[in-house]
Amino acid sequence: MSNDGIAKVQHYVPQFLLRNWGNGKKDQIHAFDKRSEKSFATNVKNIASESRFYDFESSAGKISLEPGLSKLEGASKPIMEKIIEANSITTITTDEKSILADFLSVQFTRTAWYRSQLSHLQTIMQERVGSSSLLSISSTNEELKSQALLMLAKAPANYSVHFKNKIWLLLRTSKNHPFIICDNPLSMQNSYDFGLYGNIGIAVKGIEIYLPLSPTHALALWCPSHHDLFNKAREEIFGKLKNKSESPANLGERLINISNTIAAITQGVPLEYSEDNVLNFNSLQVYHSERYIFSNKNDFSLAQEMLNKNSELKIGPRSKAN
Repeated sequence: MSNDGIAKVQHYVPQFLLRNWGNGKKDQIHAFDKRSEKSFATNVKNIASESRFYDFESSAGKISLEPGLSKLEGASKPIMEKIIEANSITTITTDEKSILADFLSVQFTRTAWYRSQLSHLQTIMQERVGSSSLLSISSTNEELKSQALLMLAKAPANYSVHFKNKIWLLLRTSKNHPFIICDNPLSMQNSYDFGLYGNIGIAVKGIEIYLPLSPTHALALWCPSHHDLFNKAREEIFGKLKNKSESPANLGERLINISNTIAAITQGVPLEYSEDNVLNFNSLQVYHSERYIFSNKNDFSLAQEMLNKNSELKIGPRSKAN
């Protein structure tokens, strides 16, 4: 803690969340560095953080977003604990859901990956206008930091409504096949293909957003269009069973999976994830991580396998110029 009462080391993934993967009284956690491809054990306080990450100088003097972030974390922590303890998403109130929506909005914009992506986008734009152009889009490190922090400050107002409007589900897995978490833990995927327009974004149709809560629990936020898709799929299976157009043995497992998903959506019960589901979930954490992946177990074979197949994963995802 510095003389101004603001923590000098500032975390872009909250310590309270990372501690859910900690072992023992000292909050030891296993970490994997994608760039060095080395794993190590460390304390939660030493990871997913940088010195003065949310502090900047303005015409009004030194300003820090750290106190506001700490307040939001303090409000979010007991809500997440309640979800995990109750093993249900239905335990939270409308106000608590709004708090978590603000938390998700902030988490999306507070990480080292977000700043790297912002810098990358500026580089792409500068390349398009050309180095000889009178228009300069490049920024100094401090200017880039100020831009990122401005976006972070506006994040709840800009994004919370999109999170609140999603289908909220609680995912659960076994201790034998745990969820992992990374330094950019809000991961996304989408089965829709929109071509050059891309299919990843908080408000994009079909988007699925995930946040690990613990090795055994995670929060999923799906596009509302998923509800109709699952209902339609279930009706199609019923139709095939009625018409005997396909073997009941082939349809039974699919019907159970769809019914369980609809129950998770409509009743708030946890959606039990299979080993394959967990593998997909964890692969998203590896893909979205800027550099570090964390686990309660010293097993990063998935990350190593993905890096062996694609060395570009040594850094987080970057937008590509079309």
